[in-house]
Amino acid sequence: MDPYTPSHRPDRFPRLKGEVAVIAGSNGIGFATAKRFVEEGPYVFIVGRWKAELNKAVEAIGLNVVACRAGFLITVDKQKYGALDCVIARGLTTLSAPEPA
Repeated sequence: MDPYTPSHRPDRFPRLKGEVAVIAGSNGIGFATAKRFVEEGPYVFIVGRWKAELNKAVEAIGLNVVACRAGFLITVDKQKYGALDCVIARGLTTLSAPEPA
């Protein structure tokens, strides 16, 4: 058993509970990062290019995760999820935000 997962740390509250994260990558490091983040409590949006890989990642992780195809605008419903707290972009991934009005 992994002593670092929240289920094995009953004395500790998940460190990122209530946070919202966008993580690039549905396999490899991106998948591992998204999985670990979900274990710590936040809601995670996984961004990737291949729909089949994204669907497998979401199925493997389970709760509190949504797949988003790269190249499409991601809108986070602030009423439902809260503000975006974290973005993790790996190599060759570009994320941009609109200029403030």
